[in-house]
Amino acid sequence: MILSINLKKMKRAHICLSFLVLAYVCNQWSRYSIVYLGSVATPKCGHTSVSDACYFDEGKEETPLCPSYKCHKYVIECTRCQQCLEEHDAARKNLQYGTCIDSAEYGVLNSFGYAISFSFCNLIAGRAADVYNRKMIVALAAIAWAVATLAQGLSRNFTELLFVRIFMGAAQAFSTPASYSLIADLFAVENRAFANGIFSLGVYVGGGLSSLSLLLSTVRSLYIL
Repeated sequence: MILSINLKKMKRAHICLSFLVLAYVCNQWSRYSIVYLGSVATPKCGHTSVSDACYFDEGKEETPLCPSYKCHKYVIECTRCQQCLEEHDAARKNLQYGTCIDSAEYGVLNSFGYAISFSFCNLIAGRAADVYNRKMIVALAAIAWAVATLAQGLSRNFTELLFVRIFMGAAQAFSTPASYSLIADLFAVENRAFANGIFSLGVYVGGGLSSLSLLLSTVRSLYIL
């Protein structure tokens, strides 16, 4: 009888851990997706395009940030490069080009824009995990960052992206404290470190899966061609 109860508890613990790991993988996937979505190389149009800038003869350059950018310095060369980017659907593949943001703005989105809200909300999340239903916290946090991920894909400028990243950081902060607290309750001391190790794999698996943005972009490009 006792053995049967222990087996049921162990099964329940492992099922719960599986869901927590899955949530953590999705957490990290959505968190780091912007790194790859913004780093997908814009097409090299002849020998003039490098990264998000167009380089011309004698070191001259002008950067068509997005489809609506008006070339004003080297109009002929810049327009030609912009047309090439449009032909290769750069606005759909590259987050920077699609939302008219430069490298500095992209850096803000990828660092402070996320980290400040994430760090601050972690303090609140720890206390919330002590007081409220932890499973509900993880579930609601997952829904919130899923909405943020969708909004990130629909954003069209820096301001929209910044608000989305702040919201995503706040939502994702609530996942980890509640998850570790649940693991501590579900697993005995002798198994807890192993369970925490399994949960921590979500960081690397999710971060690795977010790089699929590059692969999906390549596959899509090949399909169009």
